[in-house]
Amino acid sequence: MDKQYPILSSEKAKRLLGHLRLGEPYAEPDFIEHRPCNQAFFMNELDVLKLTLNKIKGAFPDELAVRGQEGGAFEAIASEHIHKFFSSVSSQATDDPDFWKYLCVIHFRDLVEWRHGGKDRYANLANYGIGAERRNLLLRMFYRASISLDVGAKDPYRLSRLGDEDLWKSHFAAVRIGNSPDIVRAFLKTVYPKEGKSVLKTIETRALAKNLTRLRSNVLLELYDEDSAVKLLKREIGKLKEIEQ
Repeated sequence: MDKQYPILSSEKAKRLLGHLRLGEPYAEPDFIEHRPCNQAFFMNELDVLKLTLNKIKGAFPDELAVRGQEGGAFEAIASEHIHKFFSSVSSQATDDPDFWKYLCVIHFRDLVEWRHGGKDRYANLANYGIGAERRNLLLRMFYRASISLDVGAKDPYRLSRLGDEDLWKSHFAAVRIGNSPDIVRAFLKTVYPKEGKSVLKTIETRALAKNLTRLRSNVLLELYDEDSAVKLLKREIGKLKEIEQ
């Protein structure tokens, strides 16, 4: 097999998804393109991942609309398996949003619709990465596990299972705190030190994340190692507690 990977541009992903939703035939070469990379990608191995995700999915409501805490809980569990599978794939592919669009539209459309759709409505295009690349369902789960991976820990994926959906989507991903994995790991270890129990109230956790976002205007968070980041987090938490008193 040639060393290349499949992709869908946003425009073609949108058009192809329209055909698929209406059950219309389509010519694959008209939509799917390929880009070169440093290793071959064997598509038949995706069946193993599909089986794993379907098994996890079976523990959740058997309906298309899975939102709120249940949806977030699914992603917390599934992110580990997404990351383990795609960590062996060329970074040229996993760094390419068009690759993830291809995966969601062609191979995981049922999962996207189950997670974000409803009985009377389709999932928003953004959940396929169309118009908002970081909201692609598979990409954001891969990203979640990637930026929180604690390589030296007994359970390297423990941190990826912490926090609610709002924390990951609105604070770590959307405002790019996630560009600083040491900050993310320090945040999770400091706020959830034992058994996933937070030392802060939900409103305090959100305030802490917002304060870090404001710090980015004059502090290069990417330069912090994890130990320095923990000290920064504890100082910011102290400030929050002082305001409350």
